[in-house]
Amino acid sequence: MKMTVLKATSVRYFSSIDEDLFFAWIGRIRCIESYHGVGEELLIEIDADKVGPEELSELIALFLRYKVNLSQLAEFANGEQKTWLQEQNK
Repeated sequence: MKMTVLKATSVRYFSSIDEDLFFAWIGRIRCIESYHGVGEELLIEIDADKVGPEELSELIALFLRYKVNLSQLAEFANGEQKTWLQEQNK
């Protein structure tokens, strides 16, 4: 199992239900093994071996919705998708 830690910094929730939905969404993505907060950051531990196209799509959607640095996901992508992800937070 190859673990990768992604960082979600200063995530903004628009309501308490929005925050609940964020964590419910995280709980449904199969490659996420655990997560915990450290100050302003949420550290999300990913089993890199479990990141397939469906999981990557869910991570991209989650990160787009909550404005998390997308370039962190580039290591899981190929081709044009990888280039696009690397360019998102430049």
